[in-house]
Amino acid sequence: MYARGHFKQAYERVLATLTQLESTEGSVDLYATHYYKLQYKKAKLERKLRLLTKAESTCDLLISAVSPTDTPKLWWKYAIKASYLKVFQVAACMEFKIPKQIMENFALPTLKILLKHFVT
Repeated sequence: MYARGHFKQAYERVLATLTQLESTEGSVDLYATHYYKLQYKKAKLERKLRLLTKAESTCDLLISAVSPTDTPKLWWKYAIKASYLKVFQVAACMEFKIPKQIMENFALPTLKILLKHFVT
């Protein structure tokens, strides 16, 4: 099991990489898959470090970046994973209506679109 210090160091490295990526003009669009993967890793580390409000806002950022009317992109899988993190976090507070809505209204349709586009 990792000590909390290892998670904190990893979190700081992810933040530094995200800051560097965001500061370079046009790199977020160019490296979208890496950017959203880092955002997902950031949310995961925030959850491990018990920065729950930050984790929820990072998950919301990933979920809101997906537009079902657009052509599916490979980084959408990180938005689905982020929705899963958010569902667990909200369900831990004994709130079950919101997680069910997230899974039924966002994760399932997005996953179907991704599978339809990339598998077939």
